[in-house]
Amino acid sequence: MKIILTVTLLAIAICVNAVTETEVNEFQNLVDNYYRAPDVKKAIEFIPLAEKIANEDPEGRILPLFGFYLGACVASPAQKDDWMAAKENLKTEWLVKAISNGLEGKKLEDLFADKPEQLGPEILDLFWGYFFATGDREAPRRIIHRGGMTVPDEEGVIDLTAMSARWSALSLAGDHPIVMEELRSFEREADEKSKRNFFGEKTLDEIMASRAKGKSKAAEQPSGVKEDMSSKDRKKKDLREKSWITIGLDKGADIFLPGSMSWLVVKGVLKIVEYQEKNR
Repeated sequence: MKIILTVTLLAIAICVNAVTETEVNEFQNLVDNYYRAPDVKKAIEFIPLAEKIANEDPEGRILPLFGFYLGACVASPAQKDDWMAAKENLKTEWLVKAISNGLEGKKLEDLFADKPEQLGPEILDLFWGYFFATGDREAPRRIIHRGGMTVPDEEGVIDLTAMSARWSALSLAGDHPIVMEELRSFEREADEKSKRNFFGEKTLDEIMASRAKGKSKAAEQPSGVKEDMSSKDRKKKDLREKSWITIGLDKGADIFLPGSMSWLVVKGVLKIVEYQEKNR
């Protein structure tokens, strides 16, 4: 299963003008596998597409794409001339800044404070973008540690950043061994409170087995089958489907574009709460 960062590729192909499904799929494949097989030429070729995607939702998509292009530049110092030439033709400020920082060899630790509680949901996405470009385990390590923290100011406050960190790390672990290794390291070495915050009462293996079982059952469900359920269950199902749509995920799809998984999760949760309030 290929999961990168949010918003379905087909949805992007529809909403971004003059972009074909083939282009989007090629970009998805490039990002998803970049640290395994870096291709500077392709990354530069896709800059116009990245700009279009970011322009569709600047709040949600610039930072993960910033992280990806920063990382792609850092990961290929031998192609410095190619990146410099690409930068000369750019007018998009965030891309110029990403490539400029990359040419200077600046990494995540150079740009952001070490305190994990300072990582907001939008910064988590930047870290994931950087990880896809570099394979640098420092990015998932920081995200996982943020997932083990809860910093509510008052009773009833949900730490949406921590929730996003946990969800994204567990979702990506199956396809990215580095993320799984960092999760296992966290499970072995973190203090009991942090582990409980992240994993609850289950072990990592139990969580991953449960996720795999859920996906397997979903795949076995025949299309067009009418479900026999109570009105209460129907309301839950309706809420779940609305939440998927709100968050920006195509129900049943398993391929996502580098967009803003963590930020969209936060916005999606807020929309779910709003929906629940209206339908009480």
